[in-house]
Amino acid sequence: MEKTKIAKLVLNAENCESFAIPMEKVTELRVDDVVSNISADQTGEIQRSWACRRFVLQVSRAFLHQLATEAFHEDGECMMLDERLSQMPDIVDVDLIDTDHHTVTFRLPWRDGEYGETNVAMTTSIDQDRDQLCLVVE
Repeated sequence: MEKTKIAKLVLNAENCESFAIPMEKVTELRVDDVVSNISADQTGEIQRSWACRRFVLQVSRAFLHQLATEAFHEDGECMMLDERLSQMPDIVDVDLIDTDHHTVTFRLPWRDGEYGETNVAMTTSIDQDRDQLCLVVE
């Protein structure tokens, strides 16, 4: 029996924008210290959610630079995803979607920045030698 694999991940931003990244473009993915939360509503229906304390994603910057976002530079030019991730730290959760189309969503650590819609727990860096963007949330 073949094991299910992650097909893609989706980064979900505070402004409700979502960015799908196929796993073949991902060099590194780590989700550390995952906790499961369980709650129940008035009818007794159980709700499960997940959160992590550290998230690391390294992905092809050339690929990210092909994806337009809803954000704009001051000159009115559309911001590409690599630029948006570097300049707008607001990713709130991540969906992992497997080859059977099952989705697991987990919240990322969040600490309000100067404005409530920015997350100071999120940092990015560029590996120039490998043309990779590294996103860390902790």
